[in-house]
Amino acid sequence: MRHPSDRQLIRYLTGLAGRRGRTETARHLASCDACAGRAESLNVILRPSENNALKPSARIQRALLAALAAEKEVSGKEYASGSPIKAAFRFKPALAAAAAVIVISGTVFVHYAVKQHRTLPVTVSYLRGSVYINGTRIKKESPIYQDSFIRVTKNAALVLTFHNSLTIRIRGESLFRIHRSGKNQKHSLMGYVFEIRKGTLFASVAAGRKGPYFCYLTPSVSIQSHKSDFMLKVGDSDTTVIPREGSLQATALGSKIEMELRPEKKYIITSSIEPFNLDKEDEKNTDSMKNIGTPMDDADDPSAGAPRERI
Repeated sequence: MRHPSDRQLIRYLTGLAGRRGRTETARHLASCDACAGRAESLNVILRPSENNALKPSARIQRALLAALAAEKEVSGKEYASGSPIKAAFRFKPALAAAAAVIVISGTVFVHYAVKQHRTLPVTVSYLRGSVYINGTRIKKESPIYQDSFIRVTKNAALVLTFHNSLTIRIRGESLFRIHRSGKNQKHSLMGYVFEIRKGTLFASVAAGRKGPYFCYLTPSVSIQSHKSDFMLKVGDSDTTVIPREGSLQATALGSKIEMELRPEKKYIITSSIEPFNLDKEDEKNTDSMKNIGTPMDDADDPSAGAPRERI
């Protein structure tokens, strides 16, 4: 067997390789020290946490913190304009091409009453290629149930829409679970949780086209909503209130920032699921992230009409 690629090693380490692939890769790793070292480095990133969700290693988190601190020291103005994202993406084993985009639209959320059945108020607004929900191939009319596992295969794409207000886009080779977090009696909120089961989740939010960002590395994101504001909870962090207007204070990997919010804008949360280190795609990955974290126009919002092809 020739030397396996990073993608083949990741499939082997995550149990996604077929029987023949597992056998051939295991035999090769036993006889090739170089590939065994590569596999161990990848395994540091892919090793599951206690709840079987993937999260970045301490080494990667330290590297990101150092990169963000260096960027801020070089130029505070450059840091505020979005440089932390560029810094974070220098660590390609942890963060690669954006694989999912959760879009918080500027329209008012409609409160979803708790019902006895487990079907979520989610519709499939775009589907390309093979996508499976709980092992069954999904169709445009397929219902999405609570605690569903969704697998998006290579070269496939999926767009899910919640009440035409919250949209999540998922690209190829992704695996995640979606469930309802329950009702918050204090705020009368309904929440949805997107739990990443394959890869590392990277999230960022920006205010304005050149406004400040705040970033997270975490295995899950949950969104809660009611008429006046959004509630964002990232991983095990405290819930952050995102008002329709006013200012928001947040902590970005140790750096505190403040952003101004306006009700007519739409704020974007981006998530990277694939931790692949594909050198040939580095330039493409960087270019694909240039517009991340900027307000959307209605023409770019799938919830405002049929989704465009550029998923």
